[in-house]
Amino acid sequence: MRHHPFRSVAIGGVLTLIWCLSLFPTWATALTPDEVPVIAIPRITTPPTIDGNIDSVEWREAVAISGVANQSDNMLVPRPTTYYLAWDPGHFYLAFRTYIRPGYKPTIPEGRSPGLASVFDDTAELVCKPMGKNVPVNNQQAAYKFMLNCLGMTGDMCKLDLGQMLKNWAPKFVTAAHLTAPGSAPNGGRWCEVEMSTTPADFELTGEHRVGDEWRLMLGFDHLPGWMQARIPCMSGYFEATGNGYCRATLVENTPAVQMTMDSLANLAVDGTAALQLSAYNPARTETRLAVDVDIAGTVVKHDTLILPASGNGQYDLNEKLPSTVKDGKASIRVSQNGRLLLTYTTCFNVGALNWMLAPVQQPDPKKFTFQTRFNPVRSWLLIKGDTYYLPDPARAKSLSYRVIPKAGGKILAQGTLTRVADWYFQERLQLPPLSPGLYTVEASMHLDDGTTLGPMSATVEKKD
Repeated sequence: MRHHPFRSVAIGGVLTLIWCLSLFPTWATALTPDEVPVIAIPRITTPPTIDGNIDSVEWREAVAISGVANQSDNMLVPRPTTYYLAWDPGHFYLAFRTYIRPGYKPTIPEGRSPGLASVFDDTAELVCKPMGKNVPVNNQQAAYKFMLNCLGMTGDMCKLDLGQMLKNWAPKFVTAAHLTAPGSAPNGGRWCEVEMSTTPADFELTGEHRVGDEWRLMLGFDHLPGWMQARIPCMSGYFEATGNGYCRATLVENTPAVQMTMDSLANLAVDGTAALQLSAYNPARTETRLAVDVDIAGTVVKHDTLILPASGNGQYDLNEKLPSTVKDGKASIRVSQNGRLLLTYTTCFNVGALNWMLAPVQQPDPKKFTFQTRFNPVRSWLLIKGDTYYLPDPARAKSLSYRVIPKAGGKILAQGTLTRVADWYFQERLQLPPLSPGLYTVEASMHLDDGTTLGPMSATVEKKD
């Protein structure tokens, strides 16, 4: 594979352009200030186990909000994604669950180990701006951006302060992730579930979290599939944490935990079905009632009451197809207790516009695998990488055999077998003998535990005069 010295410059230019565009949204239908989501984040009595499994009992005291939208126009995307949030004095808890189409595996080209998640991964991209009394005076304007990819790896830690993206922020988040079994999600799909626990020190706070502390949150998700930045709808740029454009969150206690989920693949973005579920857990020892207000394009309008028993759960379901004449509009949900807002959500929708995101996955050739080489012609170093991650079962890959020969033919210059896997790669840096100018072929085959051989895959490197 020929090395292109200007590739990084080109990619950098593209990323700079995307970053600049994200600061200046071009929404076709912008939200109003009153439509920016409001979230009451409950205090949790028993911390969830951070194992990558979003257990409904462990997270029943958390708030949940569903429905990410394309960041450029706030249009609801058809792929279900839900965020869960909770707190206690020493921790801020966050989890997400996103839909994985049958046959698809989250793309993770870079974030295979802690700290390396990047914008090229299928990843949650998050910004948190704490605004409570535990924020130091010299940090009043600071917000914190990071990635949390589908392997549970964090990365791209940035402190956003005074118009700068500072890289000297080093939190110690605890994370875990897993994919549920095929068929555990609609239409034969599965869920990717990721959990995270943080401490006040992770966000450079000077004390414990307290009731009434406010946060601004940007809950985003990149890719799945293709380049698509989506998020719980907001009113500001992707990295613009100032003002009131992000979701407005407040830490509460002794308050019902409201969970609004949109897990159905028959939804407003797909076929115009107003489908959502509201569930709530009441921690109080007395019954309480929640007011539920729903307005879908002025067509489906509901004003209902959700009764929650003492120390119990209640549930409200909506599954109503819009008239065929309604193709777009806004959808709004408000949940309140005695006039106090617990959760609000508004998004735009355009029926069927983004259905390509749920198209069948094109399956790769089962006899092939991802193979990469890099060549340093000055030092005669050759890097060989055989990727096991995208195999149906990476654990079955046992070895990678390789050889290097002149492209025009001749004796083998190097050969061997690799048996050690690191971050899903068989890889090794070879020291080749001094090479004459010309083209050279690198071949590799991957061997599975049942005797099956994948490949051979090949790449060409060049030694110039």
